[in-house]
Amino acid sequence: RGLQLADPDFGRPGRINLLLGVDVFVNVLLTGRRIGDVGTPTAFETHFGWVLAGAVEGCTTDKHLISCHVTLPSCDDVLRRFWEIEDSPLSEVALSPEERSVVQHFEENHSRTNSGRFVVPLPKRKTVRPIGESRSQAVHRFLSLERTLRMRKQVDQFNEVMQEYLDLGHAESVPPEDMNAPTSEVFYLPVHTVHKQTSTTTKIRAVFDASMKSASGVSLNDTLMVGPTVHSPLVNVLLRFRMHRIALVTDVSKMYRAIELIPADRNLHRFVWRATPGDSLRDYRMTRVTFGVSSSSFIANMCVKRNADDFGHKYPLAAKIVDDSFYVDDCLTGADSVEESIEVHRQLQGLFCEAEFLLRKWNSSSPVVLEAIPAELRASQTSLPISSTEDVYTKTLGVEWHSVMDHFRLDVNNHTLTGSLTKRTLVSDIARTYDVLGWFAPVIIKLKILLQRL
Repeated sequence: RGLQLADPDFGRPGRINLLLGVDVFVNVLLTGRRIGDVGTPTAFETHFGWVLAGAVEGCTTDKHLISCHVTLPSCDDVLRRFWEIEDSPLSEVALSPEERSVVQHFEENHSRTNSGRFVVPLPKRKTVRPIGESRSQAVHRFLSLERTLRMRKQVDQFNEVMQEYLDLGHAESVPPEDMNAPTSEVFYLPVHTVHKQTSTTTKIRAVFDASMKSASGVSLNDTLMVGPTVHSPLVNVLLRFRMHRIALVTDVSKMYRAIELIPADRNLHRFVWRATPGDSLRDYRMTRVTFGVSSSSFIANMCVKRNADDFGHKYPLAAKIVDDSFYVDDCLTGADSVEESIEVHRQLQGLFCEAEFLLRKWNSSSPVVLEAIPAELRASQTSLPISSTEDVYTKTLGVEWHSVMDHFRLDVNNHTLTGSLTKRTLVSDIARTYDVLGWFAPVIIKLKILLQRL
């Protein structure tokens, strides 16, 4: 009695205007407090007036209650993440302390061979449990892969890939003196294969799994810092690609493997392999930066940027293109004249040769520009002359591009729905179409609106 209530009409139900979390509520409380008799609420003084809280005798709800607690990933959360993925960042995000540490580690510890090739140590975490025994799991995984490859009749293809590693010096047999290295300094990478039928070079690729847990529960990736993203956003690269009269595309051949590991880190990149089931398994180790290791992407992209900084005075046009028009190992660029396009090719090829990177699979919307590029460096499907009526599309960062007509098309995979149609299958179908520039937006937005209504 006698209190100025924050809600004078507390006895009548009404619309809630604002919900205050506990972190806010404690800041609006004042010192006043009145405790009533048993069975009556307690009054608290706030900046808005007095509020009541507590049980009230005779005003309880139905005592026969059934509580059901279900924990499932919310479809609303799935939808929210789906849209967040498509959002373009409004500004650059500041580097975290760990990311700054990785960049500093690279700048202070990378070196070059006499030929210019980068030699980079792994950015290791200082506080992590040691790696445990890992060879037994790698052997088990290899034997399983071997059986699968034999069933698919792909053993010879896989052996060609692995033999190439050895022939190019990208992998080597583990030296006898290193076979007894401490377990904490050794990690065996299980191998699996990826099949890419659209590839113009290698249809089957070996991929190493650095996330496998060793006997101590620690993987190689657990011991490494990842590093920040240092290349341009995908959308920016694709939009800049449309600014040129003459288009020019290329990619870095075996980008990761163009960078050497320091000798101390090679035992962390071991693997087992044999050409035929009758042979004994032998131990090998990578000598180059390896795909599948968490820090590899940062290391490779940082080497490309560092090389551009080191030789930008010699190849100014190419150095600018590295900053603006490279997305990992893919380059989408061009120029406004044939002469400038040829100069772009010359400078880019020269800049990357300084670090023993090789640019290949060159393609252009101008046959004259292509003629100036050595045939062995052109995209394999680019034979001159090309007719504008030929259905020759190549993938440029996931988007199909016709080099002569300079047209794009989107690849839609139709499939038959199996099972019941749910909100999750609808999200999957919407996300199935790769459309980073939003060309399908007028169609896809209808499905998104339907999903919102559901």
